[in-house]
Amino acid sequence: MRIVKSILNGGIALAIVSAFAVALPNQAHAQVNPLCTKAPEVKKMSMMMDWLPYFSWAPFLAAEAEGFFADEGIEVNIIEPPSVADPIKLLVTNKVDFAISYVPAMFSARDKGIPVKTIAALQRNLSAAMFWLPDTPITKVADLKGKTIGLTAKLDERAYLKALLATANLSLNDVTIVDPGFGWARLMLDKKIDASHGVVTNPASMAGIGGPKTLSGFKYRDYGVPNYPWLLIATNDQFLAANSASTCRFLRAVSRGADIAIGRRTKTQALAETINKMNSAYTVDTLLHHARLMEPDFFDDQGRFGTLNLAEWEVARKWMIENGIIAKDSKVKVDEVATNAFMPGEYPSGLLKK
Repeated sequence: MRIVKSILNGGIALAIVSAFAVALPNQAHAQVNPLCTKAPEVKKMSMMMDWLPYFSWAPFLAAEAEGFFADEGIEVNIIEPPSVADPIKLLVTNKVDFAISYVPAMFSARDKGIPVKTIAALQRNLSAAMFWLPDTPITKVADLKGKTIGLTAKLDERAYLKALLATANLSLNDVTIVDPGFGWARLMLDKKIDASHGVVTNPASMAGIGGPKTLSGFKYRDYGVPNYPWLLIATNDQFLAANSASTCRFLRAVSRGADIAIGRRTKTQALAETINKMNSAYTVDTLLHHARLMEPDFFDDQGRFGTLNLAEWEVARKWMIENGIIAKDSKVKVDEVATNAFMPGEYPSGLLKK
């Protein structure tokens, strides 16, 4: 199932590719990862996303449309997930080569002996929050008692809600949980749920279906959850051991895609139009709103895309032990779960914004 090709070959690719004529500036100060100088071990790879197409797909779509994957001698099949819980399952069974995942899921998997590893951050900040309509009578965490909450089966969502409720001496037993799938916004507008777990793009998605332009919410990182990365690019140990150069080249292409999609924003409009063709539930205006809301999460304070702050991961590890996501006697170490070893070096994309 080659989603990118099926969309871009319809004519949209020409508009995107022909528009790219900006030369990369001199980045001699950036050290090149030797892995990226080697020939790719495998040329055809798959990347499973974690959600229906929205602007988090932009770096990958740009890398495809602009020929950045081709520049690296690789082909990447970008795949929509059957459900939000499937990417890591398919990753560990070698059904896909790369997948979007989350910090709690990665620690939990490794704690169970599942050999998965994070190789880059897609969104650097924990953008997860609990959202509700402005006219819903919720002003403090205690007001969630008795409410119906939209929450999928993902491990991290339950942990975040549990931590949030604990600040008001509430537990999961004090709320009713409904799995909204991909339809949280409609369920909220129809008053079938009172609030829902969500991310920074939720206000844009709600406005895009005729709802209010703003939502009220609690950011989990303001209620005891560490601010570690939100979306991760992950793979498994077996693939890394056999395909280190292919992995480095893949990340170099994605870094370049992130730069023009979000950093310099030279292709934001074209990519929004492409994603709209893939998922008409999001209008072009909604996707452009997504881009504006997400942009601060893609680059660190040095303008780099993808690099992991492993000190943040150590804080996250301790928090997950305290909250029962991984066992108190867990021997899992941060360097088993996350690494910067495959980042390309010469394309720290955000530097191109300076």
